[in-house]
Amino acid sequence: MKKTSLRLAAAVALGATLFAGQAQAASNAVEALQAFQAQGYQAIYDLELRHGVWTAEATTLAGARVDLLLDANNRVSEVTATTAAQVGWQRVTQHLYNLGYRNVHDVEMDDGFWKAEARNLAGFEVELVLHPLTLEVLNDKIDGLGSAVPGVGNPLLTAQQIYAALANAGYRHIHDLEFEGGHWEAEAVNAVGQRVDVRVDPFTGAVVREHLDD
Repeated sequence: MKKTSLRLAAAVALGATLFAGQAQAASNAVEALQAFQAQGYQAIYDLELRHGVWTAEATTLAGARVDLLLDANNRVSEVTATTAAQVGWQRVTQHLYNLGYRNVHDVEMDDGFWKAEARNLAGFEVELVLHPLTLEVLNDKIDGLGSAVPGVGNPLLTAQQIYAALANAGYRHIHDLEFEGGHWEAEAVNAVGQRVDVRVDPFTGAVVREHLDD
């Protein structure tokens, strides 16, 4: 095995270690909606699975509009510009260094999540997505694999493997499956009968984003 392949395998193993034991917050949109409603939130909309966690916008009992996030431990958080600013990019940077990443840079709050670029323990440049408050690493993508061909000299899952993973997860009528931007994307019907667009992790086959089809 070539040195590059060994490093890539090590990088994938590292990612598996970081995300081992993480459970998806809710298995479908209905469960996520119920979790938010159980906390007293009303008029919930824009419910979406992103980076393995559910996000939405809603109204509190006091009438305030808030952004919500349901994490893998079924904890509901209100995410605002103020709460994110209280965390600060310096704390995010230090947290990533503490996790073993190096050359951390381009740390920013983007679309409700902390994002950064760094070099992991295997020596690869990676793009990171973190929980806006707890700083849990939700996504660790090796930079440059967006142009890789699945199944050709790399550990990316093939279309057939992704199709099987989606079917095993309860999705039906899977179609328009394509590899784009480093992820597999498809259209399907989820377990509760909703037409959705899904984004799938190219290494594990796990659904990292589910959005109702417009």
